This record gives sequence, structure tokens and C-alpha cells, in this order.
Amino acid sequence: MTRPLEILSGYRTAASNQRLREEGIPAARKSLHIQGKAADIRIANLHEEVLGELIQSFKQGGVGFYFRANGNGGWIHTDTGLQRSWAG
Repeated sequence: MTRPLEILSGYRTAASNQRLREEGIPAARKSLHIQGKAADIRIANLHEEVLGELIQSFKQGGVGFYFRANGNGGWIHTDTGLQRSWAG
């Protein structure tokens, strides 16, 4: 079965990153999105944990898990920074 990969957020300007922060959306002050080194992604009907585990198996960069209880699903943040993971 083919499922689309959704890129929810790639490159951001510093201003757009700040606007997200002001709206209460998770965005680090020194986000790697600003450097074009991060993406927030989702694959339709693929649980975020499965996608996150796949990305973590590459053993490179950061992986953040963002789950939403409101039924809108979640997404995975992945970047080219230090190897680490977190849940938001």
C-alpha cells in the first residue's frame, strides 16, 4: 500500500519560528528548521511510534515525537543535529 509522506514543516525563517512559539506550537528558540536542517513529517495511517522507531534506527540526528490526543494525529520531528530523541 502506498502512503503519502507529508512534510508539515521544513525550512522556517526566524520570524515564522517565533510566530509558532507565540502560538504555543512546539518550536525551539534555536531550531534547526531555521538552518534548513530539520523537517516535521507524517505518513498517513502510520503510527508515529513506528515512523519514529524507523528514523531512530538510522542512528543519526534528532527525533522528536509529538502526539496529539485530539484525534488529529501527531508528527515526527527529525533533524541532522546530535543523536537524541524526545517526546513533546
